[in-house]
Amino acid sequence: MTTGGVALRLGPTPEARGDRATGAGAAGRSCNRETGHLWFNVELAKKHPDSLEYLVVHEMTHLLERNHGERFTTLMDRQLPDWRSRRDNLNDAPRADEWRTSAS
Repeated sequence: MTTGGVALRLGPTPEARGDRATGAGAAGRSCNRETGHLWFNVELAKKHPDSLEYLVVHEMTHLLERNHGERFTTLMDRQLPDWRSRRDNLNDAPRADEWRTSAS
């Protein structure tokens, strides 16, 4: 799917497919600044919608700023003022494999 020049892809991230050797695949998402492509692992669909919005805005912000420095933080603050609490909620939520174990 392409929206405003950004291609959104669902499925295995490039790292999970072995396209690139970086740690981003473990997070279930990645972006390519050169092509404007964003990849999201379909397992992320199990997350809360607020968390998904945070993840999409986070990756889209990386299209403008590669690092997590002051400019990145300023852009995130402008686009999603409550991003820190959304990030914390996402980080505090059980992983899918932990949820399945505790729900059994």
